Amino acid sequence: AEAMEGEQQRLLEGERRGGVLEGQVEALTGETASLRERIAQMQVALRDAETSAGQARAEGDRLRAEVDRAKADAQRAAAEAEARVREKESELDKENFRLVEARRSTTKSFGFNPFRPRRSKVPGGPDP
Repeated sequence: AEAMEGEQQRLLEGERRGGVLEGQVEALTGETASLRERIAQMQVALRDAETSAGQARAEGDRLRAEVDRAKADAQRAAAEAEARVREKESELDKENFRLVEARRSTTKSFGFNPFRPRRSKVPGGPDP
């Protein structure tokens, strides 16, 4: 009877250890599934972040190109404006010259006109 009782205790102890091990396996299996799900979520988040980063890079490149185009347009407009200003200045210079010449030809001189060539005092001599 004692041997039988010892054998029963040993079998019960084995069953108890088996139950504990089954519980540990079940807990680890659940944890593994949870970790796999978390890994999958993190991979999706990583892919989304990489996509967002790529989109942000593309948007940055697009904006840089737009700024470069705007700078080029501004430089071209400034050059065109400067050319128009020089052209207008030239036209004004010509108009001022024409007005001075017109005034000179209509103004009576009383012996001194700094714009008119001097006459030679010697008859028949060369004009200076």
